[in-house]
Amino acid sequence: MTRRSISKRAALVTVAAVAAGTFAAGVGVAGAAPAKPAAKAKLATQAQVLGLFDNWNAALQTGDPNKVADL
Repeated sequence: MTRRSISKRAALVTVAAVAAGTFAAGVGVAGAAPAKPAAKAKLATQAQVLGLFDNWNAALQTGDPNKVADL
């Protein structure tokens, strides 16, 4: 065998191993118990959204990255 054919064989074995692992992980997830449906979230009111927007703008205007990150 030439060096090139050995490299190709090694690459093929690697690809096959990754594909098999991906398939096995997918089967494991597919066999898992179905998740409980999430509770329906309440929509925010327009006043709440405007308040959050005002808070965001105020934090941005301080120039303090920690205040912005806290939001």
